[in-house]
Amino acid sequence: MTSGFDEEEGVELLHAALIPNAGADEQSAYVVGSKSAERWGMQAAGRADLRATYSSESAEAWEGNGRKDVLFGFSAGGHLDLGERMTWNAHIAQSQRVPGLSELLSSGVHHCAFRFEQGDTQLQKETSFNVESNLHWKGRWLNIEGSVYRNTIANYVSITPTVDVVDGYDLFRWQASDARFLGGEFAAALNETSVEHLTAQLAWSLVDAQDSEGRALPLIPPMSTRAMLGYRFGTWRTSAVLEHSADATLMHGSIGGAIAGQLQLTISVKNLLNAEYMPTLSMLRNLGIPEPGRNVRVQMAWTF
Repeated sequence: MTSGFDEEEGVELLHAALIPNAGADEQSAYVVGSKSAERWGMQAAGRADLRATYSSESAEAWEGNGRKDVLFGFSAGGHLDLGERMTWNAHIAQSQRVPGLSELLSSGVHHCAFRFEQGDTQLQKETSFNVESNLHWKGRWLNIEGSVYRNTIANYVSITPTVDVVDGYDLFRWQASDARFLGGEFAAALNETSVEHLTAQLAWSLVDAQDSEGRALPLIPPMSTRAMLGYRFGTWRTSAVLEHSADATLMHGSIGGAIAGQLQLTISVKNLLNAEYMPTLSMLRNLGIPEPGRNVRVQMAWTF
């Protein structure tokens, strides 16, 4: 099924370049300031941009084959020491972005992604407003950090899969909608200055992205957790990594060190369990091609 293209037009676009000859010029000005005291500090910045985007080939929907956008942005943040070991950070930021050349002008096959991409020259500039808060605790044995954020974006531009097909390729359109992102991150790690030989890290992240109608945005990475445990003995290091998300549960391992003077040996294994999976953001999902299975790598390096 083909939507929005007749057969002859589709064939012509199939053999054309994905993006026509185009470019962008930008002039910017910014100002930065900061203030600090014994237990707190503040920073602020403002920026203005003038961006001209143009194409050397005709675009019926783009009068004059180009556009000019004026962009404004600001940010402000600060930190406050809540005690000897804990620090609170917070910041707000407003920024604007002009859609890129591919988002505006794509009209053809993206051969790396095996899909037909269609841009939109009428896309407006994005305007985002982000608020974030962070707590960082540094203990004798353990460092812990947690963050939460909320980001709203007017005219958020994303590439969206459709049910349509053009000359055998799935059609993806660059489209805009108002969006809201809620997210959080958590990380913990052993303090290597206090714990001899042992390394351990834990990281977790989550983002919930919806449009103004409450529908989930496409191509958003799932909640993920990553744990790493390592041990150092002499010049040798070994590590084991566990990664888990809705896409897959993966294990990796490595060992390496000096075997003779300046000669180093490293042996690593990716995807130790040989899991078959396709990441949410994989550009090969359209073809049903999974990521590589178990991958063993042996590396020799001589430092001179």
